[in-house]
Amino acid sequence: MADRLETGLNQVEHLLRRPKSKAKERLIEVLLELVTCCKQFSAFSDKRSQSRPNSLDKCRREFIKKNLVLLARQAVRARRRITRTKTKEQLMESWKILRKLRQLAVEPQSTIPDTFLWLLNGSKRLAYVRIPSHSILFSLVEEQKGRDCGRITTLYMKSPGCSPGEIFAKLEVYLWLGLVKYSKEAVNSLPEEFMPMYEEEEETQRQLLPVEERRKIPISLSCQDCRYFQLRCHLYQGRGLLAADDDGLSDPFARVIFSTQCQVTRIFPDTLSPSWCECLLFDRVLLEGTKEQFQQDPPLIIINIYDHDKMGSPKPLGRAYAEPEFKTVEQFYEKPRLQFYDVSRGRIPAGELLAAFELIELDYSAFGETSSQEAQGNLQRGPAETHSSDGRTCLQDNY
Repeated sequence: MADRLETGLNQVEHLLRRPKSKAKERLIEVLLELVTCCKQFSAFSDKRSQSRPNSLDKCRREFIKKNLVLLARQAVRARRRITRTKTKEQLMESWKILRKLRQLAVEPQSTIPDTFLWLLNGSKRLAYVRIPSHSILFSLVEEQKGRDCGRITTLYMKSPGCSPGEIFAKLEVYLWLGLVKYSKEAVNSLPEEFMPMYEEEEETQRQLLPVEERRKIPISLSCQDCRYFQLRCHLYQGRGLLAADDDGLSDPFARVIFSTQCQVTRIFPDTLSPSWCECLLFDRVLLEGTKEQFQQDPPLIIINIYDHDKMGSPKPLGRAYAEPEFKTVEQFYEKPRLQFYDVSRGRIPAGELLAAFELIELDYSAFGETSSQEAQGNLQRGPAETHSSDGRTCLQDNY
């Protein structure tokens, strides 16, 4: 409920920065969704459950229900006061409702500890990421399931003792946390392109055992659907960046990270609004997943902006995240549209980035390669991408 409200408020905040946008209508929709969710929660909590709540559980449930009623009434009052001139004011009131909703969602006596993932080099701990247990907790009821349970998510690891905004590594992981009796759901929730793999020496023994006694958790996963892409990063301009030098200006440059590749723009001296006007090309990027998944949840692009220092290491000015526009082989090519992306340094706003990002699927069918796994061995002397007369993305021979 809180996550959905936060997503809606962020959309309203973006619309307010653009002239002639429908920020008022979107804020009304967000508040109506909140009121509906509060009613659904109250109706669901009144139903009998198989668990046996104690007195403390019952008191907390009634406490949450009463507070949700108050928040719903507050949302109704805010919706009635929304006008074209007071949209921003009511947006601030909605953020206050979100903070109260977040406080209600925090379990005061959580019995499940959080999950930690560590990146090790021998016995040395390099980086870690902390994952709240409620975000990956499994439930048969879809509304009660953690938002990252049973799906591939991107995690950003940080080194112990580093600044809050610094990223040490990026991981794409599949997480599932649940009771042992539901352990088979961990495999059933896997995306279709992932095949669970078991130890070969145990495969024969597993076949002899009854189904209920077989091992339910695989030791590894094998992806059956890989494909090559080309990422085009059209970086046009930065606006309102932070000042890092004594003269109130910066020497900004951008570093774009995608998958296992990284590229850097040129440096613009003495400015807070650099006009890079560059296209960074990430060629032959191998990604795992189906076309439908890339359209619904494209991989994130990280844009780090730094201040160049001749006498020392670059100073971070902020970071932006972007989702590329996904284009399949079958689609006709259309020019991308520039849009603004928020740049932030931790929780502090640090300007905007005007850019466009395209993730274009490459076609290797002309080379007789039946799968991207076979094409992986020919990366040293591969084909170059062009555009055919019918607008499709294709490849030409460079041999």
